[in-house]
Amino acid sequence: TQSTWGVIKSRLTMETLLPQTLQDPKHNAVSTSSLGGGAFALYFSAHWCPPCRGFTPRLVEWYGHFRQNHPDKKLTIVFVSSDSSQREFDEYHASMNFLAVPFTDPARERLGSQFGVRGIPSL
Repeated sequence: TQSTWGVIKSRLTMETLLPQTLQDPKHNAVSTSSLGGGAFALYFSAHWCPPCRGFTPRLVEWYGHFRQNHPDKKLTIVFVSSDSSQREFDEYHASMNFLAVPFTDPARERLGSQFGVRGIPSL
């Protein structure tokens, strides 16, 4: 028999899980359906979190290196913010090379609950 996680995982795609529009670090809208599938990771973080501020630059560096050295592999990291203001979100997201769930989108809260995120950073 297939595990519960296996059933859930088989139904999760970017299009079914994420909002229709994501945001790049320069505030441009990016259609989720335009990403073309592949693997994706959700990065739950916030600017006010010291462990996040320590981990984020490492993840940014790793992701840039991964994309440069493995152009044939599709991996999209999506930032899901726990920041408390648009300004904080914008400043923190500008330091990343990831797409993000827009600050005003209610999916930010839903995703944390859906995946049982109890602390940040969480990937």
